[in-house]
Amino acid sequence: MLFREFEFFMTLTGNSSLVDPGFDSPAENPMLFFQRWLLKADEIEVSEPRGIVLAAVDRKQRPSSRVLLLKDVDEKKGVTFSTGEESAKG
Repeated sequence: MLFREFEFFMTLTGNSSLVDPGFDSPAENPMLFFQRWLLKADEIEVSEPRGIVLAAVDRKQRPSSRVLLLKDVDEKKGVTFSTGEESAKG
């Protein structure tokens, strides 16, 4: 329902074919939905579909974020990602 209200917006890529009707009723395992979305992003040649940002806060509630590379999405193992040696958590 929530997704349908925003259907008129374009995606960050400007390509509305990434809008997936499964968003309203995703599979029990969200990794399947995520895998399907990544395959579609590859198919339409989205630039850097595996570039992700991980954000967290420290004990004093100060935010910190870093860019990661998504290496794999597995429905049982979850996600595998990597970061550069020069990153804060490298």
